[in-house]
Amino acid sequence: MLAIHTVKESEINFIADHISNILRNDSHVRSKIPLTYSNIVESMKDGIVICKLINEVAPHTIPIESINLGESLNVFQKT
Repeated sequence: MLAIHTVKESEINFIADHISNILRNDSHVRSKIPLTYSNIVESMKDGIVICKLINEVAPHTIPIESINLGESLNVFQKT
């Protein structure tokens, strides 16, 4: 049996908007915000947004010194 899962554009827009609101004052992700349906994957590719989001939910989980911040990170730095 083959299962297919789809996500509605409206769901992605809701999630993107929610993350954007949470991180709206964060200077490290200012260039990636607002997240939208069309840019959410690209904006989260380097891991900075997800690290910042994790720290909003559970403060100090990822030390800021451990996050590779920058505009042009290589694959090693992103992972």
